[in-house]
Amino acid sequence: MLAHVDRLCIEFDRGMFVEEILNLEFDGSVKECAKAIGMAPAYLHDLIYHTSRKAGKINLTRILRYCVRTGKDPMRYIVKIQ
Repeated sequence: MLAHVDRLCIEFDRGMFVEEILNLEFDGSVKECAKAIGMAPAYLHDLIYHTSRKAGKINLTRILRYCVRTGKDPMRYIVKIQ
């Protein structure tokens, strides 16, 4: 089972995050959104707008925790890649 988990590849769904969280909850304010999630605004900006930037375990965990705290389904923003 653990070997399978090591091969699991997950990524951040930027489009869904921007539409449903950044724009609707924070009126497009990256600074306020980053503060609520617990990440640096500059990093969140890069993560959203620079598609080559990967979220990594720590920031995916921050997004997951934010979703849990606010009653959102984290799987809308964190997706499995084949």
